[in-house]
Amino acid sequence: CQDEIDALSAITAGLDAVSVSGWSHWNDGWTAEFKEKDVVLIGNYENDEQVNIADISNRFIEAGLDHPKLIEIPKGKCFHDYIQEIINE
Repeated sequence: CQDEIDALSAITAGLDAVSVSGWSHWNDGWTAEFKEKDVVLIGNYENDEQVNIADISNRFIEAGLDHPKLIEIPKGKCFHDYIQEIINE
C-alpha cells in the first residue's frame, strides 16, 4: 500500500499488507521477500502514481518474480472503502 493508513485498512479487511511511504520509495532489496506470494498493487493511478506502480511491477519481472496484479481504485473512491468492496464481493 502507498501509506500506513491504507495498509491498516487492508489488514483490517483480513489481507496481508505492507506499506511504502510513496511508491517512489520502493527498495529493490524488498522485492525478493515477495517470492511465491500473490502480489497486488492497488492505487489511484493518477499523475505520477501510474508511472511509479508500473516501475515497481517491472522490478518484480526483472527479479524473476511473477507480475503483480494491478488494481486501479476508481476516481473519487478512497482506499478503505474500495478495499471493503473488494473483500465483500
